[in-house]
Amino acid sequence: TARINDSMNVALTLSRSTQSGSPVNNSIFLALNIVLDPTTVGTVSVNRSTQGMTETAQVQKSLPIGEGYGYLAQLQAGSQPVQIADAQYQGQYGRYEFDYNRSQGQNATTASVSGALVAIGGDVFPTRPITDAYGLIRVPGVKGVTGYVANQPVGETDSDGDLLVPDLLSYYGNQLSINDQDIPMDYTIEGIDRVVAPPYRGGAIVNFPVRPLRAFVGNLKIRSPSGE
Repeated sequence: TARINDSMNVALTLSRSTQSGSPVNNSIFLALNIVLDPTTVGTVSVNRSTQGMTETAQVQKSLPIGEGYGYLAQLQAGSQPVQIADAQYQGQYGRYEFDYNRSQGQNATTASVSGALVAIGGDVFPTRPITDAYGLIRVPGVKGVTGYVANQPVGETDSDGDLLVPDLLSYYGNQLSINDQDIPMDYTIEGIDRVVAPPYRGGAIVNFPVRPLRAFVGNLKIRSPSGE
């Protein structure tokens, strides 16, 4: 593997395999990887072996931690042509996926919707599928406060000041934080980040208590002992 620049690298693999009763298989694999943006990678590769030659082009965008979309598009030509198209979107209340696969002259298309209901903090929240652990960011009574996991935005608090985070790691220190710029100026807050380690399939409530700030404007007069 060799790095070409900050966004490109090339990989070369040579292999030779032998098995009793089968012919020797010599193969060569060459791939060029291009980072298109922090979450998207394009790959062009060629693989040649005794079974034939295969050329592949692929673009993949990873799903974000919070709401957003991801996709995979792959075109493979050669002895075993394959076409793959997969699109995913995860919103506040679920994950939606469409997949198309064509291989050996056969087409396969699937669509799926998945979600979950979580009871925590005296309330029930519809959310994306829970695969590990989860947490509840709570800024009591303050709506529209952005929540973060490992400095990545995952959503905003609702009218009660709650934001469910469905993608935490169990038994691991997860850094949860909020954007203090979203807190109204007439509130004070004690802290903006916490670290929690919920159990597997378990949750944690992360409180960020705020207090109304009462300000008064006026004149203060102090009477001296002499009466002046």
